[in-house]
Amino acid sequence: MSSFYPIVRNEQYENGMFPTIPPVSDGTAVLLTDGEFPPVVIDSRLSIRRIRNGKYSRKITISTAVHQITIPFRVMSKNDPYQFDVSVSVDVRVSNPIVFFNSRITDAAEALRQNFSADIRRAAKSCSIRDFKTLDGEIYIILHTSNHETVDTQTGIAYQVTDVETRPDIDEDEDDYR
Repeated sequence: MSSFYPIVRNEQYENGMFPTIPPVSDGTAVLLTDGEFPPVVIDSRLSIRRIRNGKYSRKITISTAVHQITIPFRVMSKNDPYQFDVSVSVDVRVSNPIVFFNSRITDAAEALRQNFSADIRRAAKSCSIRDFKTLDGEIYIILHTSNHETVDTQTGIAYQVTDVETRPDIDEDEDDYR
C-alpha cells in the first residue's frame, strides 16, 4: 500500500521579542502551533506582531504538492468464498493545512482508505465473480464524482481518483467462474 505522510517537518520554533517569519517553499505550507492562539499558516498577511502575541513554540511544515498513491483493497464478491483485489489510484494533496493538522491524521492514504472502504465493499458484494469486468467502472463512478478534485472538509485532504483496477482472486483451476 502506498503511504502519504504530508507532515514533512515538526520542529521547535523560537518565538521572542523579535520573531522571524519562517520562509515557505513551493509545494509546502508552514504552520505555527502550540501558542496562546489557534494555529496560523504563514502567508503574506501574517504579521510579526501576531506571531509574537501568539507565543507559538512549534513550526510544522506540511506538503501541499500533489502525490500519486495507490490504495489496495481485498473485498468479498457476491459469490461468498471468492474475493476481489481492487486497486484505486488517487492524486492527493493537502488543501487546508490547518484542518489537516487539527484532524491529527498522519497518513493521508490511510484516511482515504477508510473513506473509500464502505463504498468499495458494497459495490463488490453486489458483483458476481463472472461479471468482474464491470466492477472497475462501477467503483470508478462511485468514487470519481467529477472531473475536478474532491475536497474532504473534515480532513483538509483533496483527492481525485484517476484509475480503478479490479481482479478476481481465484485460482487457475477454477475456470468455471472465468
